[in-house]
Amino acid sequence: MKEYSKFIILFLISASLFSLTALDTMEKSAVRGSIVFRTYCVLCHGEAADGKGRLATGKVPPPANLTITKLTDAQKEEIIKKGGGGVNRSPFMPPWKDELSEEQIKDVISYINFLSKSK
Repeated sequence: MKEYSKFIILFLISASLFSLTALDTMEKSAVRGSIVFRTYCVLCHGEAADGKGRLATGKVPPPANLTITKLTDAQKEEIIKKGGGGVNRSPFMPPWKDELSEEQIKDVISYINFLSKSK
């Protein structure tokens, strides 16, 4: 019985490790993007990325609800880099081009895409 239990435990560990390594590039990017989002974006866009963050109150226009965005990746990238004011949108959205790397920007976009597809 002990050997059988060891086999089951080893199988479960192997299966969970395989599932972690089986994440494709986009999923890994979205996971990294969620960390960047929680660091830089969550105060305005909110934990649920619905535009209802703690600093969103009273902002006109309010922060975007990123769970329903129809913007292309190129548009999202431009807004993140230039800020809202730089693309004739909300002046409250700061430009992040000097703060975030290209990879971090791509990761945030992957995370936003993941959120909008899961709705």
